[in-house]
Amino acid sequence: MNKFDISKELREFILAIAKREDVHSVSCPFKDTILWEGLLDEQIKRARKLGKAPGDAFLLCGPDSGIPGIAKHYPMLLDELSEEEYCTGDTLEEKMRGDIHIPYEGVCGADFFIYPTWRRLDSKRWELENARLDWATPAKSCN
Repeated sequence: MNKFDISKELREFILAIAKREDVHSVSCPFKDTILWEGLLDEQIKRARKLGKAPGDAFLLCGPDSGIPGIAKHYPMLLDELSEEEYCTGDTLEEKMRGDIHIPYEGVCGADFFIYPTWRRLDSKRWELENARLDWATPAKSCN
């Protein structure tokens, strides 16, 4: 399985968790069209039900590298591109009238946070009493 492929079972599991009423945001690094179609569909359903903008009804976040063909270009290009170049109408996000947040750097936290493959977890830290997820994620310091 390469880094762009996920199994049908994993996709179904992610969508089942995302549809729970107590999940209000999803951060997902995968570049899987079928998965994002399901997440955007859930976002649109909630937006209609709540009478809110899609991103306010159900926040969806992708990786800082963007999701070609699925999400619009990432925000740092806004300084370099006109709105016509930025919003071409050909991404899945635009076609479904959804909203996927692409962070400027790294990943965004969410109720349902799917760890990117480049993130390491230290299971021994997770076993500590009252452990927090950020404790289990060794991080190097920024300069």
